[in-house]
Amino acid sequence: MQGLILAAALSAIIRLDGLQWTLTNGNNSISVKGNVPSYVHLDLLAAGAIADPYAGYNDVEQRWITKENWTYTAQFEVKKANRHNFILVAEGIDTRADVRINGDLVLSTDNMFVRYQTTDIHSKLKDGTNTISVMLLSPFWYATEQADTYPDPPVDGVPPGCPPASYNGICHGNFMRKEPSSFGWDWGPAFAPSGVHKALYIVEDTTPLEAMMKVSGSDPAWKLHINLKKDPQAIATVTVIGNDGSTKAAYTGTDSELVLDCKNVSLWWPRGYGDQELYKVTVVVGEQVLTKNIGFRTVELVQSETLDMTGKTFYFKVNGVGVFMKGANWVPPDAFETRVTKQWLEGLFDSFHKANYNALRVWGGGVYQQDAFYDLADSMGIVVWQEAMFACAMYPADNTFLSSVEAEITYQVGRLGHHPSIIVWSANNENEAALVQDWYGKTNPNENPVYADMYRDLYWTTILSNISAMDGRPVLASSPSAGWKETAENPVRDDCNDDNNGDVHAFDYTSDCWDLSKLRSPRFASEFGLQSWSSYETLLAVAPQGELYWGSKWTEQRQHCDPNNCGNDVMKTQASLHYKWPSNFTDQIYSE
Repeated sequence: MQGLILAAALSAIIRLDGLQWTLTNGNNSISVKGNVPSYVHLDLLAAGAIADPYAGYNDVEQRWITKENWTYTAQFEVKKANRHNFILVAEGIDTRADVRINGDLVLSTDNMFVRYQTTDIHSKLKDGTNTISVMLLSPFWYATEQADTYPDPPVDGVPPGCPPASYNGICHGNFMRKEPSSFGWDWGPAFAPSGVHKALYIVEDTTPLEAMMKVSGSDPAWKLHINLKKDPQAIATVTVIGNDGSTKAAYTGTDSELVLDCKNVSLWWPRGYGDQELYKVTVVVGEQVLTKNIGFRTVELVQSETLDMTGKTFYFKVNGVGVFMKGANWVPPDAFETRVTKQWLEGLFDSFHKANYNALRVWGGGVYQQDAFYDLADSMGIVVWQEAMFACAMYPADNTFLSSVEAEITYQVGRLGHHPSIIVWSANNENEAALVQDWYGKTNPNENPVYADMYRDLYWTTILSNISAMDGRPVLASSPSAGWKETAENPVRDDCNDDNNGDVHAFDYTSDCWDLSKLRSPRFASEFGLQSWSSYETLLAVAPQGELYWGSKWTEQRQHCDPNNCGNDVMKTQASLHYKWPSNFTDQIYSE
C-alpha cells in the first residue's frame, strides 16, 4: 500500500484484498474463484478454465476474454457502531470499472495509473455483511467506443487506429489510460487484460494518509518538502533518520505543508561514483504510519555548445559530476503485472549489477513501476529515466482525457518524487518522431497542424507543466528529442532524432552489426539494439508440439516485427554474415 502501514487497531482499516472473491463473465456462463489483486486471465488460468495465455496461439485464440465484461464479487463485514465515515481506496484498477457496494455505485474508474478513493460511503454500508462488486468493462469494446465517439477535430481521428497487422494486436489502445503495450507490440502479445491489480481497502473514521516528498537545495543546505494529505487538525509527527540512527530533522504539529532543514547528511551517488546513502522518513498520523527512503543529490542535464560547434551536449551531472550512463530500456517483464513480485525484481536487479549497469530507462509503453523497483534502484545506485506512459501513437486531447492525464501525472510524480534514482522525466516514447515523420499518413504538421496542437496540449501544457510545477528535475517532451531546441512554442521538430542534439533511438537491422563504422555517434543513445530469439528452454515451454523450427507457422506468428524492416529473415541474414547457418533450430537461435 505505497509504504502505508496501519497500526494494530484493526478498526482503522477493512482489507478487501483477502476476501473470498468470485469472478463471473457478463452472462454468468463462467463463474470461478477470483483474487484481488489479480487479473481475469490469471484467475481463469488458476481455475483451469483456460490454458496458459503464453502458450501456442493463445494470445489470439483467447481474445474473447478481453471482449467480455467481468465482475469480481465478495462479501465483507462492517461494524458501524461509533464509526462516522468510511472511505474506499483503490490503489489501482485496470481499467474501466464500476464499483458497487450493496448494489449502489460508489466509484467509477478509467485510468489504471491513478489511485482512486471515494467520498464517505457510510450510508451505503450495512451493519454486518456487505457485498462489493467490481465490474470491469471490456477493454476491446470500450476502446472502440471511445474512438468512435471522439469529438472532431481532427476529422481523420486519432491514429494509428490499429497496430500493424504483424502485431496480432487490439485497436484503439491510445483511447484508454492503460498499459499501451498490452494492446500488442513488436516484442509482446496483446491481451489487454482486466483486473484489480493493486490493493483495495476501506479506511474508517480518518482521511487515508498520503505524503508527497521531494528534496531541494545542495550540499550542505538541504531541504525536505513534504505535502501531507490528512485530516486538517490531525497531529503529524515526522522524523528523518540516518543509517547510523541519528536524527537529521523532526517535526510535530498540524501543518500539511512542511519544509524541513536537513543538515550533516551524506550524498547519494550513482553506482560507480560513490555510496548510496539513504535516509528513512517516518510520518505518523494517529494510527497511520507511512515510511519512505530519500537521498540527497543534485541532478543537471547539461546541454552546452560542443567544441566543434556542431550542436550541443546531452549528458547528466549528479552532484556536479558527469555520469556516463550504461544500461538498458525497461519494458514490463510480464503481461500480467500482478505476477511481477519483489523477489523477481531483486533477481533482475542482481543481473543488472553483474552486468555493470548504472541506468535504466522506464519505457513509455509499459507501466509506472511498483515501489519495489524504485527502492531497488535507490539502494543499488541505478539512475532512472522515467517516462510517462504514452508511446508510438497520437492521443486524444479533449478536456476529459487531459483531466485524466493531469490526475495521473499529479499522482505519479507525487508517488515517485522522493526517489533519488529518478534523474529525468520524459513525457512520451517516439510520439514526436511519429508525428513529424508522419508514420500514419495524416499527421504531417505542414498539412494538418491540428495534430501538432494536440501534441502541445497533451505533452507541454498538461504533462510537462504539471511535472515542472511539482518537481525540479530535468524534463523532456519526448524520446528521441532535439533536446534544447524544443519549446512549447516550437514543440515538434524534424531533427528530433538527430545525432548532434538531444537523444536518439538508433536502429539499423540491415547493416553488418559487427561493423563499428556503421554505428551512429549521437550525444545520447537512449534506445538501440538488435532482435534475438528467446532461449530454447523458454520457447520449449510455450511452443505447440512439432512447431519449434525456423519458419514454422508458430515462429512466424510470434515474430511481430515488420518483415520489411526486421524479423526472422533479417536475423538469419545478420548471423549468416559471420557464421555458417546451422541446420538445427537450437543452434540457429543461439547464432542469430
